Amino acid sequence: MGYDPTQAGDPIPRKFKNVMRCMVNEIITMAEAVSRGRYFKGLPEGVAEGEPYWDFYFQALDAKWARDGSWLDWKAAGRLFTKEGKRQDNTAKPYRVSTGFAGLTPPISVFPGDPDGRFDGFCESVHDEPLGGNPNYDASKVVGRVFHCVIEEVEFGTDMPLPITAEPEGYIYTDKIRELGSSTGGSDMNLDGTVAPVASAPADILADGGAEGLKQVLAVLDGKPAEGDGLFDMLQAGGVGSNLTIDGESVIGAALSDTLAGKLQEAGKITITDGKIGVTA
Repeated sequence: MGYDPTQAGDPIPRKFKNVMRCMVNEIITMAEAVSRGRYFKGLPEGVAEGEPYWDFYFQALDAKWARDGSWLDWKAAGRLFTKEGKRQDNTAKPYRVSTGFAGLTPPISVFPGDPDGRFDGFCESVHDEPLGGNPNYDASKVVGRVFHCVIEEVEFGTDMPLPITAEPEGYIYTDKIRELGSSTGGSDMNLDGTVAPVASAPADILADGGAEGLKQVLAVLDGKPAEGDGLFDMLQAGGVGSNLTIDGESVIGAALSDTLAGKLQEAGKITITDGKIGVTA
């Protein structure tokens, strides 16, 4: 017969794609990775607090969770060493994400390295060479940059974004945002990865029409330190989206580059006293 169900072929792998902004790219300790929420269950058993961890973190500009409005995010790298103290092999995230970015046109070297020797002691303790610096790494080509990514499955741990193309520096996403999961609060993604798409447009918090966004940002920042990684985490927790911009840069990107407070102060929206932000607007 022409159609024999018993001769069905293997399933065709489904590929999810996202437009994503690189939010963080640095080598930190495992203790810091836990404090940033990369390991929600705490430090894995037998893993040293001072072990290096590649915090390569992306946030989608085109997808968020319907259950709570939080943005879809992905970890792209992770641990550089195994629990036995050996370097990760070429099946692990550090290799796969590095080769993925090296395959772009033009290629991008994404490993930030350890130019200050912060992890020399750990490397010596596991009888390995220092991580060293990466002379080809340029943070401006990575952090804050927008990439079209395909989400690749990994054998262990969470899936990871691999870049297809890189958008020009200063790119602002203005297309639709997909809502993932049940609109009644469920956590499972729909089969097609979407629920009703909603339109989103960039909004400059210092321009006409940006008052609500500015109010949201200032509510998060009031009384907080003017500099440091904490601002980024606070803005995310406060629901500040990637569509909010300031002077042509995303608000959360400006927080990462430690320029947000200065821009708001120059605009007369805040004061900075003893390193703390005070809202004037």
